Amino acid sequence: MKLSRLTIYWVFALLLIPAVIVSAQDNTCPEIVREALAATDSACSGTGRNQACYGNISLSAEPQDAAQSFNFSQPGDLVNIADVQRLILSPLDQVEAVWGVALMRVQANLPDTLPGQNVTFILFGDVEIENAVTDSTATQDTAMQAFYFKTGLNDAPCEQAPDSGILIQTPEGAGRINLTINNANIELGSTAYLQAQAGGDMTISLVEGEAEVESNGVAVTVPAGTYTTIPLDDDLNAAGEPAPAEPYDADSLAALPLALMPQQIEIAPPLEVTAEATAPVGAGFTITPGNWRYTMGQVGLSAACPAFLASAMQMASQSVIVIIPEGEFSLANVITADGETMPAGAIFSNPEPNLYVMDLNQEGVPLHYEFRFLSAIYAEGQMTIDMNDAAPGCVVTIPSTMEYVG
Repeated sequence: MKLSRLTIYWVFALLLIPAVIVSAQDNTCPEIVREALAATDSACSGTGRNQACYGNISLSAEPQDAAQSFNFSQPGDLVNIADVQRLILSPLDQVEAVWGVALMRVQANLPDTLPGQNVTFILFGDVEIENAVTDSTATQDTAMQAFYFKTGLNDAPCEQAPDSGILIQTPEGAGRINLTINNANIELGSTAYLQAQAGGDMTISLVEGEAEVESNGVAVTVPAGTYTTIPLDDDLNAAGEPAPAEPYDADSLAALPLALMPQQIEIAPPLEVTAEATAPVGAGFTITPGNWRYTMGQVGLSAACPAFLASAMQMASQSVIVIIPEGEFSLANVITADGETMPAGAIFSNPEPNLYVMDLNQEGVPLHYEFRFLSAIYAEGQMTIDMNDAAPGCVVTIPSTMEYVG
């Protein structure tokens, strides 16, 4: 078969890479990050309880209908959170030299007798947050104690920049704080990093402390060094149970702007995985034969990759129907709907139950593909492409899903 069909069209993307790729790292991105965080730290030092601060360009705010006075257009501007309906921040743009950063101090359910204690929010990058508390007297929630939000995913253009998201830190010694986020209930006594995509997942990573996350009647404890995910519908409402906590990738969190937080912490190492925790997910089920929809996710790049590569490779993104034949499952036997088979020369393995691996070397470019079935009708995968020969140190990662459609 043509490799571009079943391995999510990556060869086509590689053909878009000019031969003139060089390995020199562009310093524009780290400079933007340093300047944005320094500007936010300086401009927002006086932010008070239930206030939002414009930290760094570019972001916009929409007021509540009842807001009497509203000016939030340049760094250092402060507004009362109760007057804010929505904040929209810009992703990091190296050409325009902008990166939206905002800071909020939220009362949540802290008592009025402790005015110096607040829950601190740092919003950065491609983030949109909407206040779900429009009348605190009716809900007994303070402003932004309940909110909806969405973020970009895998969008950091350099190693020194974090992927877009929200950092939340509760005050030391205050116990757990109650928040309602995308209609999921979270008791937080720590520092957490949140991301969310409509119609995808909300991810909650605990970099310090502990949280309890509840959705759809199921609660999961999330200790430091782990993360959980909750499926979201297209309106950003929690649409399922939180997944069991899993160890996170600490390297992917290294650039988080923790220096802007009132309590200085270190990112907790990934929680040691116990034998019970490493039991194969979904062990014991039989993968359903038939038609499956195979869809590529958003391209991720290591810091050494040229910035344009993500958009170039994303052009190759599309879904394809594949067929899993009857009988014992093997990745090698999967075919496309028009009968094309897996690429010649690929090496297949099954290192543990429900985890299937394909390794392939195409014209000197190594490709490693892991695919894990989480149930009889759903699987998640990740392709890793080592592009060191074209751009030294450049590694491309491409997530994917496969879902039974009948």
